[in-house]
Amino acid sequence: MFTVFIVGTAGSGKTTLVSTFAEWLENNQYDVAIVNLDPAVEYVPTYQI
Repeated sequence: MFTVFIVGTAGSGKTTLVSTFAEWLENNQYDVAIVNLDPAVEYVPTYQI
């Protein structure tokens, strides 16, 4: 099991990066779990496999 933390300033593309990375991992047969710890987040994009 691997754990990756993505941190950065607001608007820097963290959510886009995580969504794209999770999609890539799923396409390469990895199990993925995403946890968004930002209390101000209103929308978390999902990806299609």
